[in-house]
Amino acid sequence: MAFPRPKSTRELMRLSFSGYLHRYLYATSPAIHPFTSTMRPELSSTHPAEPNIEQEKPTVPGPNCLQEHIVTHAKVLLGWAVANLLLGGGGMFLSAGQFHHFLHMNAAWGSINLVVAIILWYKNAHHRPMAAATERYAHFKRLLLVNVGLDLGYLVVAYWFLQKAALSEAFGDYFRGFGHSIFLQGTVLLACDLVSLSILFSRRGRFMGKHL
Repeated sequence: MAFPRPKSTRELMRLSFSGYLHRYLYATSPAIHPFTSTMRPELSSTHPAEPNIEQEKPTVPGPNCLQEHIVTHAKVLLGWAVANLLLGGGGMFLSAGQFHHFLHMNAAWGSINLVVAIILWYKNAHHRPMAAATERYAHFKRLLLVNVGLDLGYLVVAYWFLQKAALSEAFGDYFRGFGHSIFLQGTVLLACDLVSLSILFSRRGRFMGKHL
């Protein structure tokens, strides 16, 4: 393309000043080409940089939630066992008669519950993969259902002991103390197992890693 030659000195000065102004604005503008409103080629980018923001991944419920529930159940059982061992084991040496047998049986129950709680806590204290959630859920549900049946059986045995105490004069304190202790243990364990079982059923989807 040929540019027309300037006709006079004034026109030559005007063109020179216009070119100088053009170059000045082009050099000082950070991104926009003057007069044309286009992006400068050396500053434009087809792939603008995006901020590197790491999005926090939502936690997926599953085996960890079920594990925490089982461990909590074991802790409650452990606390009840320790209380029976301390109160029953220490109190039976300072008491006599029916109350002595009551505390003696509580201490015996405390030792059994202590072993069960430690085993339950140890087996479920370690993390397991998602594939084990269904199996662990079914196993713990069966365990609680069996425990509920045993707890009801304890109440029946306690009732038998109390009826036996009414018919026996020589061993009345013995049967009565043991009967009250078994009734107490069966009631507390039944309440604990039923609460844990109701939580297990109400949060089934969460424990198994499913959004129901």
